[in-house]
Amino acid sequence: MNKILLSALLAASLFAVEEKYEHEITPVIGHAYRDSAEHMNNYNLVGFEYQYKKCLDSMITPEFFLYYGHTDYKTTGTSTTLYNYYDTNTHTTYPTFVISNLQNNGGTSIYQTGLNGVYEIKDVKNLSNKIKPFVKAGIGYEYLSNPAVDNHNGLFGDAGVGVKFQLTNQVAAKVEAIQMLKFNNFQWEHLPVITAGVSYAFGQSQKTCPSRTENISNVNSDVKPTVAIAVQKIENSQSLIETKSAPIDAPSNVKEKQPNQLPSLHVNFRLNSYAVDKNGVKKIEKFAKFLNDNPACEIKLVGHTDSSASDKYNEKLADNRSKKIQALLTGFGVDSKRIIISEKGEKMPVATNDSLAGRAENRRTDVVLSCPNDKCLNNSELQGEKIVVNPY
Repeated sequence: MNKILLSALLAASLFAVEEKYEHEITPVIGHAYRDSAEHMNNYNLVGFEYQYKKCLDSMITPEFFLYYGHTDYKTTGTSTTLYNYYDTNTHTTYPTFVISNLQNNGGTSIYQTGLNGVYEIKDVKNLSNKIKPFVKAGIGYEYLSNPAVDNHNGLFGDAGVGVKFQLTNQVAAKVEAIQMLKFNNFQWEHLPVITAGVSYAFGQSQKTCPSRTENISNVNSDVKPTVAIAVQKIENSQSLIETKSAPIDAPSNVKEKQPNQLPSLHVNFRLNSYAVDKNGVKKIEKFAKFLNDNPACEIKLVGHTDSSASDKYNEKLADNRSKKIQALLTGFGVDSKRIIISEKGEKMPVATNDSLAGRAENRRTDVVLSCPNDKCLNNSELQGEKIVVNPY
């Protein structure tokens, strides 16, 4: 019975993938505030936003938006208009401001459309992975069906902040606040907007993120704790429930020694970084001493990332992480000809990319050693030691 349960557990893990989608559309409702210089009433709006998320070489995704609303012009107060007055006697043009009482100019439909860049903020401490804050900025165009009281159609810039609350894999609630800035009638006008909507992601991307165990056989032997612990518990006739409490991110905490085995090095990195702190450099220096004492060892550096950006961006970042470790090792005397560099980007995760801890574990470089006849053990101090560099 235990073997059947184990088989089911492993099969479920092997076929688990993290789905990604190429498109996201958000119908929105909101409220727009007009600058007092426009002599318009505030109004409600409707519209939609569309994001394209497929394989971009940037962490910023493009967004197209279209908002529509209708409002009336104010009928009390005064307006100031700038005219160019030409003096026929002196043949000189003078700017002249004319103040006049407002008239009944009726109403106007307002269309706002444009293009933004959206940056989703990841890895926020103490924040659930279902809550996704973001910032955005861009440019747009405003069209008025009845541009009265010296209001004109024209360009505007915008910037905003918002947050998405993930409800399901494809559906999220979304709220945002946007500040638009438009140059109209020789002055800058502020046009704040608040919106709320429900986002729907669709068009499943071809690039998927395998589960932790899918590529486990291709990763350094340091990162097999979940399956190993499950097997051990079942073989000892312990409850399968105990295996669920096994730590997912065990690689970062394991430092046990295994005699007569090669040591290993596992370096983690901060988000969008390939820097190594002073404590990490000391551990790499210790590892380099072993390599110098065992010149027969062959060294392979494999760089990895989480799934925060595009494939191309992640491949470059993974390559930089491997090259950083190579530079440190060669700086401590290891011959660069012994080192082979490889980058896998986000293709070989060892943990889920749906959590902060999982993404932190996936941002790594694994140092894989091999040696003819397993005789690279001249430094007994490091036999079988698993050296982990953690930047947190």
